[in-house]
Amino acid sequence: LAYAERELNKTKMTRKNIVLLSDGANTVGKGPVGIYQSIIDENKRVGNPATNLYVIAFGTNPAKFDELKKMGAVIYKAKDSSELANVLKTNTKWILEAPIVPGK
Repeated sequence: LAYAERELNKTKMTRKNIVLLSDGANTVGKGPVGIYQSIIDENKRVGNPATNLYVIAFGTNPAKFDELKKMGAVIYKAKDSSELANVLKTNTKWILEAPIVPGK
């Protein structure tokens, strides 16, 4: 997440979206909740546009990402490769074209 945010900030784009594909296991460093909170805080501090986070819970319980959802992330479930392909096919265009609208 942190790397993706740094790369997005280099582009100076006004709409920033990150798609995180995860099995729910954090194997290195700070977890996604802490990183996403840092991204939110930094964007507010420097006046950057918000970064929208879309999480695909791959082969795991999407409830593992409830904290991210509370922070505004959109969570998708994909139990196998077929569902993953469907999530990507169904939502990629929407993710790329429409930012998250808080409260919707």
